[in-house]
Amino acid sequence: MQACINKTILLGAVARAGVEVAFLTSGTAKASFTLVLSESGPDGREFTTLVPVEVVGRRAEATAELGAGDLVVIEGKIGKRKRGESWEVIVTAFDAQPLRMPAPAPVGG
Repeated sequence: MQACINKTILLGAVARAGVEVAFLTSGTAKASFTLVLSESGPDGREFTTLVPVEVVGRRAEATAELGAGDLVVIEGKIGKRKRGESWEVIVTAFDAQPLRMPAPAPVGG
């Protein structure tokens, strides 16, 4: 077997559908959502990539607090899952951290 590294870090926004939380038969929480990655191409036009994301375990319930449009940093790995007759690429996240802008410092003193 050849050596490999399967680690991905993505920064994007939660899609309009938001986060869906379900519980596996073992009782473990699983949060699912689509991450929207928007980039500018070389011609200046914007293009979007939609990435399905799953967060399983103790971080899943905290992920449920994310809303549509929230910026989030995902750290995880790329995998595949079967959808009907075909396979889909998915990111299985170890962590999903919301990216919050700090409040502006008070002016004056």
